[in-house]
Amino acid sequence: MKKTMAIILVLLMLLTPLGAGALTRAQVGTDVSGFSSTDLDGKTIKGNVFASYDVSIVCYFAMWSSRCLSQLELLQQVHEAHSEYGVFGMLLVDSTSTAELAKQYFDEKGYTFTVFLVDSVWKSVVEQSVFIPQSHIVSSDGVIVESWQATFSSAAKIEERLALCAGGTAAPDGDVNNDGKTDATDALIILRMAMEIIDVTPYALAHGDMDGSGKLEPADALIVLRMSMGIII
Repeated sequence: MKKTMAIILVLLMLLTPLGAGALTRAQVGTDVSGFSSTDLDGKTIKGNVFASYDVSIVCYFAMWSSRCLSQLELLQQVHEAHSEYGVFGMLLVDSTSTAELAKQYFDEKGYTFTVFLVDSVWKSVVEQSVFIPQSHIVSSDGVIVESWQATFSSAAKIEERLALCAGGTAAPDGDVNNDGKTDATDALIILRMAMEIIDVTPYALAHGDMDGSGKLEPADALIVLRMSMGIII
């Protein structure tokens, strides 16, 4: 009976779709060190900019999206507090989201982190998802190590992800999708990472390695699932 229930739970988890915060294999691991674009002042910016920081966050945003604009204030807070992290905006350009509008908005708000336009290298990344804003954490050698396809609730959440990607640690709580709760969706993400359906990221490993084995395994998914059902605390 227990074996049958375990099989049913696994099948349900595999068939459950992932939400907006999910990671995609096509994004994580992508080398963007060869990108070349311009900032809002028309100055050239290239992928070697990431070498100056432990890790960097690149937030893909549009001027017509209130969800995107809510992230800019958080990014500015991180930019002001952490010189060791690179903070960049990447603008989606269309008729209602132009470099001119973005520059005016940044001047009015006093935001000082760099914004650049999407080039062909980054376009291949952001088009893997329909979600916006998208935030991608990039290593010093220009490789995407983490992607977040939803909004952050605070600057502290961004800082935690950057710190983990830079080699920091966190207490495992099962909340691998960073939505503030531990539920079956987290268990699903851990299981899919354990099965190599999606890539393991520093944030997920730090929060999802429930047994301290140093890797994500089905056992971790089961622990998180039991936590979400109130079977264990």
